[in-house]
Amino acid sequence: MPENLVRSVMSEIESHRRDAAAKKLRFTALDEPKLRARLSPPRSGGRVVAAAPMIVWQSWSSMTTPGGSITYNVGIQNPSATDEVWLFGHVFVGPANFVPEIGDAVQAVDARFPRLTEPSFAGLHLPANGASSLSFNLAVPTGIQPSNYIGNTILFRADWHDVGDYLDRGTFIFGVGAV
Repeated sequence: MPENLVRSVMSEIESHRRDAAAKKLRFTALDEPKLRARLSPPRSGGRVVAAAPMIVWQSWSSMTTPGGSITYNVGIQNPSATDEVWLFGHVFVGPANFVPEIGDAVQAVDARFPRLTEPSFAGLHLPANGASSLSFNLAVPTGIQPSNYIGNTILFRADWHDVGDYLDRGTFIFGVGAV
């Protein structure tokens, strides 16, 4: 595993952590042991399988009121030695975090909230060992009960004429308070 990639990603995470703190946003990220584990190439049938694009950090506004919105940002890293194209983030609200099968997870949706996908066509292009981020503005419906809600992000690679690839997922908890 290239040490310079680990240092670079950890530096990028810390930069976004400081930015989120300055903006009073919630923040989560992979710590160094988890990052190292994710960057260690898995083996399949004796051959090394390249690491895929992954979510390495996320930040979001923690509270809003009914009719307001939540700002959500997600950092994506491409640890591969090749460029990655047609990448998208899909954000929705519902209890998907603890659903292990991705097909079932994307159906665990609170339909009162919008489902959002970024960026626009033709998706995110990440160079080898590159990083980028996506930003979402999640509208909260009016009349919704004050509570905490579970936001989810699915990172996927589109295939314009076949089944795309699920790459990673993240979750974030936000509050909706009384007006």
